[in-house]
Amino acid sequence: MKIINLYEGEGVLVSGPARIVVSVGAVEVFGRMCEAGDAFVVTYGKTYPLQALSNAKLELSLGSSNEYVRVRERLIPKEWNGLADLMMNGGRKVAMILGDTDTGKSSLVLYTANRLCSAGYKIAVVDADVGQSDVGPPGVIGLCLVESPTISLMDVPLLAGYFVGDKNPSGHFLSMVLGTKRMVDEALKSEAEVILIDTTGMVHGGPARALKEKKIEAVSPDIIVALQRGREIEHLLTPLKGRFRILRFPVPTKMVSTSRKERIALRGFSMRKHVKGIKQLTLNLDRIILRETFLGTGVVKPGMKGELSEILKCEVLHVEEASDVLITVVKGVYAREGVSKLRENYDKEVRLARVAWLERLILGLLNEDERLLNIGFLESLNFNNRQFIVSTSLRDENAVKYVKFGYLRVDEDGNEMGRREIGTI
Repeated sequence: MKIINLYEGEGVLVSGPARIVVSVGAVEVFGRMCEAGDAFVVTYGKTYPLQALSNAKLELSLGSSNEYVRVRERLIPKEWNGLADLMMNGGRKVAMILGDTDTGKSSLVLYTANRLCSAGYKIAVVDADVGQSDVGPPGVIGLCLVESPTISLMDVPLLAGYFVGDKNPSGHFLSMVLGTKRMVDEALKSEAEVILIDTTGMVHGGPARALKEKKIEAVSPDIIVALQRGREIEHLLTPLKGRFRILRFPVPTKMVSTSRKERIALRGFSMRKHVKGIKQLTLNLDRIILRETFLGTGVVKPGMKGELSEILKCEVLHVEEASDVLITVVKGVYAREGVSKLRENYDKEVRLARVAWLERLILGLLNEDERLLNIGFLESLNFNNRQFIVSTSLRDENAVKYVKFGYLRVDEDGNEMGRREIGTI
């Protein structure tokens, strides 16, 4: 344990893993005041800025890889107060935060939410950063209501979510835009007076321009906040001039970058948090409808399995035929030249997957109103009895009407173990 004494106005950046106890005085963390006796944990991969509101003493229990840095300057840029000040002028307002990776988007959202909560406002946060979401599990655009200041949005219950099923927005632009719009619509139905939208750090290149442009067009925010060190995202802002109110905020001078290893660990931590109490459910393929997959869209052709096994030189577990595609699930390694032969023989596209590619695939479990109930993981498929086994903390299999196939494959400990490639099956 280390003891840190701070004079009023001094700050310290603490990177996790660490446990912090405020033993004397008061400090501010992301706009939330923590007084003597308050204790909180900094997760591995996260860095918390603590600013002394008075002379203060901190007790730090340090993890093996954590660090802290003392500073005499203000850790949260004073310009960041401008967003909360605007929101306090009355009326419901929607703000979207844009910025490159490691510019403090999530920190600005949390800081603004805490400042507004301290002033008596109820805040909705839409976290559309599917790879590094603090609201909801990875692969989900999450919505939460912040009704009191909090150290972390991970501690706020998920109100609603839209399942994308991947950590990267590439290849999922329609889902990213639709999901963000739906979560904002849900927030508008709530009692929230302000809606803050966090976004991904995908800001460079043609696809990034298109994604941000369409997301802004769909949501039509009242305010757009640009976090940048110089002018690195002006290319996103130029087409918006005259149409939206734009605030340009600086990046904190002591901003700590998050490594790839830390990002993966944070996703694992979030995944484990959202699968507590996991158990296996049996879902009947004749009762539910599959989404985001070719499976279930054709006519099952068990009589074709023998022929396809000879062509692909492997065991064929399942065959479906639709007017535009032949859908096949195989066991083991298949002959790649056989896929070309199937295209020639049937004059249609072939979608093929090894069953191992689907094991532990993340799933979105939706009710009949297409609302996300929970996530789950595909354990096994049995095409003969039309059932598949899903691990999930959801208890009522009868509530599930739709199952969305995701793209990440995750082991029992929440760690990434591969992915389903877009367009395979």
